[in-house]
Amino acid sequence: MTDAFYWLLGLAFLIFSAWISFLNWGVFFQGIVKKKQASNWIPLLGGLSGAVGLIALPSEQFGVYWFLPLFLDWGSIPGLAYSAFARSESGPAT
Repeated sequence: MTDAFYWLLGLAFLIFSAWISFLNWGVFFQGIVKKKQASNWIPLLGGLSGAVGLIALPSEQFGVYWFLPLFLDWGSIPGLAYSAFARSESGPAT
């Protein structure tokens, strides 16, 4: 397949990732910063689609950063870490 196909595929995944990540950060801002009722965040979808997008790009200079979307999306590592920390502070689930 041509490089153009992989550029389009990678960019499609990255645009989708940016959209989901934007929604997840909106949930963070609304629920945690403003302390208002917020909808649910979407776990891992933004980070994983961003990682796939970077790996799909035909240039190797982007693929080495495949892990960055997992740290930049609130629904991935930051949100999961926050959830684990918040759960541990509230005590065991009953």
